[in-house]
Amino acid sequence: MALAWYCDAWVEGGDRSARRRVTRQESLSIPIVHQAVATGGERALRQEAVAERLQSAREAAAAAEQTLAEARATAAAMATSAATSASTSGQTRLGMPDTSQATSSSSSQIMGSQYSSPPPRTREAIELQQMELIRLRLEKELREATERPTEIRTRNARLENREAVKAAVEGLDDAVIDDNTRILKAGLLSVHAYMDSKLDAIQDTFDQILSTMQGMGRAFPSPTRGTSFQPPVSHRWVPHRG
Repeated sequence: MALAWYCDAWVEGGDRSARRRVTRQESLSIPIVHQAVATGGERALRQEAVAERLQSAREAAAAAEQTLAEARATAAAMATSAATSASTSGQTRLGMPDTSQATSSSSSQIMGSQYSSPPPRTREAIELQQMELIRLRLEKELREATERPTEIRTRNARLENREAVKAAVEGLDDAVIDDNTRILKAGLLSVHAYMDSKLDAIQDTFDQILSTMQGMGRAFPSPTRGTSFQPPVSHRWVPHRG
């Protein structure tokens, strides 16, 4: 049941149709008028609201259907235009008119017996992709060639530093240094000896590979023992400077 509240007061002694705004205190003394809505009227209001919502939903669905139909028509027109342009460009490139179906059929059997050539746009995309891959490969090779001298200088500097540290450690007098320093010296020299043995083994394997390839008829310069193979930078021992 819906209730209607009336908070306007009649002006006493004046025009019966004139109204004025009343305060909260005055409104407490004004009788409240209750207006009841019948059951049938409330049902009619509900049905009217449902009908309005249903009409709005139908209008929205119709608008969406119209938009979808327009999109489908546009897509179909674009597909037809693309197919027509591709067919026209292919015929212009091959020099074949539309009426020469027999010549086109025989030509397609000869040219497309193994595979069908892609459309012009697809071929252009493939060529662009191949050019991009070639550009990336050339940039990588140029970067490696530019960085290689720096890597060689860094490797030589580390090797010289390693030899200098090894000579300095070997020159320490055991009678002067304490026990902890002697332990560190022994460990460092053992690491150097292990690395030297590994480098000798790698050098022997490298020499064997070179001799085998030279026996197969391939000429390679045999490096000397003093300026022989150097391991990569990541596998070389770098002394810690404390």
